[in-house]
Amino acid sequence: MNGKINKIKFADKLSKLYQDVFPTIRDDTDLTKGETVEVMVQDKCWGKATLVEKTECKIKEIPTSFLGRDTDTISEENVREAAIDSLRKYYPDLNEETEVFILIFEWTLPDRPKKQKGM
Repeated sequence: MNGKINKIKFADKLSKLYQDVFPTIRDDTDLTKGETVEVMVQDKCWGKATLVEKTECKIKEIPTSFLGRDTDTISEENVREAAIDSLRKYYPDLNEETEVFILIFEWTLPDRPKKQKGM
């Protein structure tokens, strides 16, 4: 190991990032369970988090409520469609049969960000 720490990037400040433990859905990853990464949001480092769970599955196997919370589309009229559309910004060919990884991270204390008023 060369001492380089991997990064996990988020384009937006999603509400899930303010929780002690947060998920993300990715189409590919070489991260391993127990690995600590830098969490990058809009090109800024928010701190470090440890990968505590890694599961591979098809989009169709992910509950709609999980997809909605993961993508901040839980309040949309058609949650599943909105969530998949949100994921397609990053993975254009995504469909219900696509194999993805569900990654669950836990913030490395004291790195957990504090939610700002009005968010």
